[in-house]
Amino acid sequence: MRYEFLDDLLSKRNTKWVKIWESRFPEFIEQMEEIRKTITDKDILNKSVDELDLPIRPHNCLMSKSIRTIGQLIEKNPYELLLIKNMGVLTVKEIIFTLNKLRLQIINKESKCQEEG
Repeated sequence: MRYEFLDDLLSKRNTKWVKIWESRFPEFIEQMEEIRKTITDKDILNKSVDELDLPIRPHNCLMSKSIRTIGQLIEKNPYELLLIKNMGVLTVKEIIFTLNKLRLQIINKESKCQEEG
């Protein structure tokens, strides 16, 4: 009974924080949606997050929550990522920036293939 109360309290607290982050950083959702639309190749989705060459903090935060593949990472809501211990706004920005670089590489590769074909 006591633990249910704590879980409920933490859930309400987390919901409050998520709403605050949503209002302060609405671009996170938009950027992650663009990333999800572009990165659909199963080979890329199954790659390890190690291949993203993330800085130490975001990498360790992801490992602590067993987020091991790019697919697992992009499934997450960016505000959920902020609930991970030691994951702050700048850390989420670093992750989104790195995923956007990957997204742009894919777009450029697809453009070159279309020009050649």
